[in-house]
Amino acid sequence: MSITLAIELTDDEAARIKARAQAEGKAVEEVIRRMIADMPALPERQREAVALLDSWIAEDAAMSEDERHEADREWEDFQANMNANRVLEGRSAVYP
Repeated sequence: MSITLAIELTDDEAARIKARAQAEGKAVEEVIRRMIADMPALPERQREAVALLDSWIAEDAAMSEDERHEADREWEDFQANMNANRVLEGRSAVYP
């Protein structure tokens, strides 16, 4: 899997990365890729969590409009029930 990122840099940030690339005789993209490659990898547990979140995002993207409305309704019911239980216990509501 690959993604294309577009990021907004300040003039100073752009100048710094361009200067580094020029000093190394490389393209800006190569310098940025190397900087990312030099970053420590996520621990296994974090990679698993990210994979789970990615799968949820993919599931949500595949939902029909009716399924999305049903999921929203279930979430609203959950919030209301959580708030009701907290109020019964004399605590403040969590969800607005």
